[in-house]
Amino acid sequence: MNTDYIRYVKMIAQEGNVSRAAAALFISQPALLKALNKIEARLKIKLFTREKRRMILTEAGKVFLADGDKILDLEDILLKNMEAMSEEKKETVTLGIPGERGANMLPLLIPLFHKACPDYRLKTVEGYSEMLENFLLEGTIDLALYNLPVNTESLVWQKLADNYVVIGASKHSRFARKFDLSQNSLHSPYYISPQLLKNAEFNLVKKGRGTRRVAEQIFAAAKIHPPIYQEYDRHQTLVRVCSITDQLCVTPCHTPLQLGIADDMCFFTTERDLVNRQVIIAWLKERKLSEAEKKLIALAQVVAQKIGREDPCSFQVADAIFR
Repeated sequence: MNTDYIRYVKMIAQEGNVSRAAAALFISQPALLKALNKIEARLKIKLFTREKRRMILTEAGKVFLADGDKILDLEDILLKNMEAMSEEKKETVTLGIPGERGANMLPLLIPLFHKACPDYRLKTVEGYSEMLENFLLEGTIDLALYNLPVNTESLVWQKLADNYVVIGASKHSRFARKFDLSQNSLHSPYYISPQLLKNAEFNLVKKGRGTRRVAEQIFAAAKIHPPIYQEYDRHQTLVRVCSITDQLCVTPCHTPLQLGIADDMCFFTTERDLVNRQVIIAWLKERKLSEAEKKLIALAQVVAQKIGREDPCSFQVADAIFR
């Protein structure tokens, strides 16, 4: 028996009316009545009685629906099992990505990839920069989307988008009170001597994370070793904390914008040209990329640049103005 007939009987029983059941099933009333008559003729028994313009299940109808529901459940299980087997046959591309970046990019990237490569599954693995590089070296993931720097020569990478970095502080912090902030903003960070940072306390993410690597690069280039007040797992958390405390942070420009706290902070740089920790996608040198992986890289570049355009930053570094 066609399982659609079971669904027809079930809907008539739920609605108690052939017209409403037909509308819910998106078929005509005559077609539904014809199907009901065909079922009852085949079973040689009535499934409904009419009482006060309402269709009521007979005892036979109740047995029919009870057993019919079991058949529908089995059909659902069968279809899900077949779908799962079909998915298992698909090739998989595994992408590693930091959690915060994934939250911004994956909702855009996943639908694009599935549309472009319907015969492939995209599996994602979260991790910070050092972890993702280890996953690549171990073969746990195929590609890693994160930020420069890359700390191993075993990988090759392609730039996806620019990601400029500044030193941020609360406008009410002890450090900020040294400056006249009238011309300071995220788009015009102050150029300062690295020596001003020697004793300034910093909040940083833990070692191995992307922004920690960049902070260590900035400190090394400036030949300073500022004290670290506290370390965090999540970069967004420490930036929020620094927007209301005395500690400084090293942050990509888009983070204060995304968090809506750029106006609560002031921004600095120890270099005339802002540090650009480019967004990249990396893979093993000896690995030959599949066509699906190449397509994923191209789509990731489109998404990364789209997000960058939504948070446009044209910078003009200004000389610090002291009080």
